[in-house]
Amino acid sequence: MHEFPKVLIVNGEPLSDVSATGITVSNLFGDWPRDSISQIYTANLPTNPDKFKFSSRLTARDLLPFAFLARRTRGDTRVAVKAEAGVPNKAPRKKNIRTKLQYGSAPLLDFLPYHLPAAVAKQIEEFQPDVIYSLLGNIRITRLVHELGRRLRVPIVPHFMDDWLATYSVPDKSTGTRLHREVLNWTVRRLFERVPFGMAIGDLMAEEYSRKFGCDFLPFMNPVAEILDGKKFVRDSKKPLVFVYVGGLHLRRDQAILDLIDILSNINQSFFVAKLLIYAPESDKEKAVQLAEISPFVQYCGSVAASEIAETLKGCDVAIHVESTEPNVARYTRFSVSTKIPQYLAGGLPILAYGPAASASSLYISDSKVGISVNGGDKSVLLSTVKRLVADDSWRKELGLAALNLAKERHLSEHVRSAFKTALSRAVLVERRGLN
Repeated sequence: MHEFPKVLIVNGEPLSDVSATGITVSNLFGDWPRDSISQIYTANLPTNPDKFKFSSRLTARDLLPFAFLARRTRGDTRVAVKAEAGVPNKAPRKKNIRTKLQYGSAPLLDFLPYHLPAAVAKQIEEFQPDVIYSLLGNIRITRLVHELGRRLRVPIVPHFMDDWLATYSVPDKSTGTRLHREVLNWTVRRLFERVPFGMAIGDLMAEEYSRKFGCDFLPFMNPVAEILDGKKFVRDSKKPLVFVYVGGLHLRRDQAILDLIDILSNINQSFFVAKLLIYAPESDKEKAVQLAEISPFVQYCGSVAASEIAETLKGCDVAIHVESTEPNVARYTRFSVSTKIPQYLAGGLPILAYGPAASASSLYISDSKVGISVNGGDKSVLLSTVKRLVADDSWRKELGLAALNLAKERHLSEHVRSAFKTALSRAVLVERRGLN
């Protein structure tokens, strides 16, 4: 085996800078040489095929029986779409009739297995991966990963980032039934015949899933390359305190931000002391614009590339993390640690978390003493917390320094990537008698 094991990534979303998942996985594999990494993915999102030995996208037409019925040219039309360097990737268009049909038919399609095109099968055979890495996420991808692991006789390392096993569906994005959940969980458990250990997005999820599956789970979050050591924590008292939110507004997060906007309107009645900047992807522009129109103290600043987030945070004072307390959403996100939290920490920003207090993100923030967690819906505590953040420079400095220290300790890319490479190498070298 080479210094870097050859990894076949099988995911819904490709490595990219247009989604939180794509960013996290891209950062984890940031050191991987091109000849030692390949990917198969299904989402219609841009990626850079130059970073891989091969990069191939599967679509619904590759599901049985459509794969046998469809008569289409395969060749270059399957090659990944490359994002132009320096140009922000465009988000998917708003839902049209076709996307609505896809949304409605997704639960039925999930029961159908993929049939790998001959060209993709040949690429995999020539690549000869040492290990398969996958976020799984649905029945058909899990089946594909299991079949590839069995056929190639290589270990599989799954990485769980949300508790989709408990819900099957993604709130506001996909739907499912109890049958889907049962089939999905059975399919995932069968996959663990070839899993030496798993990965999770944080400590809480790693502990829970270790108990759930009876094997080790290692926590791996989004690594950051730049840490803002020279940050000034004392603001100019003549200028308003800048709260900042970076990320998507899906999963009802826009509804949680409404409470913060109400608070800002309250504390700015006499003097303009605080404002909120929102950076959201193009796909959430409509929601972001609507939030900004509610109050003069809120500004939608457009989308921001992953490479520009560190620079963007330099001019901000407090970072915002929100999650919905609606039961179906809270259950899905309860073990998740948001991609933006390590980015906030690296920027030396105190974090105000507003949402389910028992969620992994909120607990990580409060337990690490890098911010304050306010239970969603408790607007009186939110008001007093925002007021203190505005008035108490020393408290913000204490939290900001703790954030920087935590970023150095747990999220610095060189350390995280090294541990990640060691883990995947361990998966390859583990005793294979039980796997083969």
